[in-house]
Amino acid sequence: QETSLELERRFRHHELLTKVGMWSPKQREVLSSEAPYTILCGGNGAGKTTIGGYWIACHAYGFNPVSGRLFVREPGKPTLCWAIGNSAEKVRSVMLPSILRWIRPEDIERITNVPDSVIYLKGGNRIALKSQEQDNDKFQGDEVDAVWPDEEMKKRGIWDEIVVRTFRRFGKVLMTMTPWEGTLWMHHWLL
Repeated sequence: QETSLELERRFRHHELLTKVGMWSPKQREVLSSEAPYTILCGGNGAGKTTIGGYWIACHAYGFNPVSGRLFVREPGKPTLCWAIGNSAEKVRSVMLPSILRWIRPEDIERITNVPDSVIYLKGGNRIALKSQEQDNDKFQGDEVDAVWPDEEMKKRGIWDEIVVRTFRRFGKVLMTMTPWEGTLWMHHWLL
C-alpha cells in the first residue's frame, strides 16, 4: 500500500500538473488562494470546471504545483475531498471527466459507483462525487479536506454541511459557478 507521502512525491512529477504556465495570472490566483472559501464566477465555456477538476485533484494528491505547497492534513488520516454537482448526471458526464483528466490512471486504486461514486487513490486518499439532488443527511458525518461545488448551491442545508465538514480539518472550498439565478440565498450570503 502506497502512503499519501509517496503518492504526493509522484504527483510532483505528473507532467500535466507541472505545466503551471498553462494557467492565466487570475487562474493562478484562484488556484493559490489561502482563503477557506473561494468563489470563481464566469460565463459558460470560461474554464471553471477545468479549474475545479484540477483544484480537487491537487487536494486529493495533497500538493499544489501552482503554489508549490503541501496542503495541511491531519497526520495519519487520508485526504477526503468532495466534488458536488447540481445533478447526478452532471457529476457523471462533466465533473468526473474533468477530475480524471488530472489524475494518472496508475494512481487510481478503484472507482465505485454505488450508491455514490468515489475515486480511491493509492495511499487511501479519495474524492467522493455527490449531487445536490441528495438529501442533506448524505453530507453529514465526514470530516472533509476540500470541497468543490460546481455551480450555485440551491440548498442552504448542504452548504451548511460543507462549512461544518471542512471546519475541523481546516478544509478549503472552491465554488465554480455561472451566476444564473440571482434570487438564490447564495447571492444574499455573498453580498
